[in-house]
Amino acid sequence: MKRKTKNARETKALAKQILKNHPNHKIWLLYGDLGAGKTTFVKGLGRALGLRESQIKSPTFTFVVEFEPLIHYDLYRLDALDDLTLELLNEHLATGKRV
Repeated sequence: MKRKTKNARETKALAKQILKNHPNHKIWLLYGDLGAGKTTFVKGLGRALGLRESQIKSPTFTFVVEFEPLIHYDLYRLDALDDLTLELLNEHLATGKRV
């Protein structure tokens, strides 16, 4: 699915609507350049899951940040997924949390 929004408010509303329409989905893959709105989308997901928006920061330099019940990965700087990254991702997926 490819969607274009005009501003942060629309991006967050889209995240909330997608979560509402697909409540059983546990994995959301977002692709875009720096500043495209990926973290803004995750803030919308987080808010829809009951998190405070201020809790959600981009994990660009830390790679992964956990916000119960959400795990936010930032794979932007990775050229490829190594075995350790895949193992960590599989462990998180096994928890049933949204990634």
